[in-house]
Amino acid sequence: ALPGLEEQLRSAEGKLDELGRRLQSSQGTSRLTYELRCHMESVLDRVRQRDNAIEQLLTRQERMEHVSVMRRERLAFAQEDLLSQWMRKELPAEPLDEGGEVS
Repeated sequence: ALPGLEEQLRSAEGKLDELGRRLQSSQGTSRLTYELRCHMESVLDRVRQRDNAIEQLLTRQERMEHVSVMRRERLAFAQEDLLSQWMRKELPAEPLDEGGEVS
């Protein structure tokens, strides 16, 4: 009976050791999972910040392009006005005769 009890005791101690290792492994896994989750949240936060910065830059770029188009249009109108004024000053008010003299 005693050898059977000793065998059962050794078996129970082996199971206890195995359960202890599993518990430590589980706790280690839980800790690693928590650390990975924290790291993932940090990375996702940085990605969100980067995406927001990109959106802001794209919006700014669109506004600047719009302003640039508006300025080019104003310059083109001003150029047309200046050319028109210059042409009016260069052309005589009265028609020229064949010799280029005002009649």
